[in-house]
Amino acid sequence: MYLLCLPVSNINGDPVTQTKGSVLISQGESVVVNCTYEAASPYLFWYVQFPRQPPRLFLRDVGREASDEGIRKGFDATHDKNHKSFHLWKPSSELNDSATYYCALSDTVTRSSRGAVLR
Repeated sequence: MYLLCLPVSNINGDPVTQTKGSVLISQGESVVVNCTYEAASPYLFWYVQFPRQPPRLFLRDVGREASDEGIRKGFDATHDKNHKSFHLWKPSSELNDSATYYCALSDTVTRSSRGAVLR
């Protein structure tokens, strides 16, 4: 099993830094994918891209709201404002967690019935 993690920055150029390359773990092991940022008060997001599918919003930290648990599949992210981090984690990984995970941020978010929209 592997989780592929690639760095992504927001559209305005404020970068995020996350775990580089592939994270190789055995099924049942815990997984943590690091994400740190430099922006002052960002809105933070994790996107997931499964093989042969487009990326989709996976988890967000907008006032501690998170995406639908069915999409998250036991993953969560901890926003530590003191250390400017939003690490993605899961206590016990599964084979179908294999995907590419993207950390992203924005300084502006518009809410809609479908979730958060980056501006």
